[in-house]
Amino acid sequence: MKMLNIIIISVLLISTNVLLLDEEILILICFILFCWLAFNQLSISIEKDLQTQSLKIEKSITDSLVQVSKSIKELLRYKKNSLKFAANFELLNIYLFNFTKVLIQNLPNYTIYKFNLVFPKRLNFVQRLEHQVSKIVVLFIIKKLNQIILIKPFFNKKIKVTNFLCFYKINMREYIEII
Repeated sequence: MKMLNIIIISVLLISTNVLLLDEEILILICFILFCWLAFNQLSISIEKDLQTQSLKIEKSITDSLVQVSKSIKELLRYKKNSLKFAANFELLNIYLFNFTKVLIQNLPNYTIYKFNLVFPKRLNFVQRLEHQVSKIVVLFIIKKLNQIILIKPFFNKKIKVTNFLCFYKINMREYIEII
């Protein structure tokens, strides 16, 4: 429709001799017709091509914006977590300091308590051991004295050692006095 209007206006201008019909005008008219036909024929495919390219660009931009948004959210989450991590380490430091302080304060009491638990048992064991050793020593001494008593008459009568003879005579006097 637009082209028809342009043709009618051109014919009117040529017929009124406003435009001269020469080679240059014919070339110009041919060029304009070519451009108009090319535009009409190719405009749909160019428009589709531009539409697909614009959709691709739009999709690419939205995808990149979504990716940037995810990256920013992830970065913010990491930053938030790192701040929490640092705060948790600070709390852990405080708890560890307090724990060490309480441990150092209570360690002597704990060692005394453990010593008081173990020491009576060890003391009791040592007392029992001492009692048993004293029994063994007493039994050993009694056995040795018994042996000496049994050997004493032998030395008095058979070997006649002067010390033993003296002891023998002293013992005899004591017996006589007792009787």
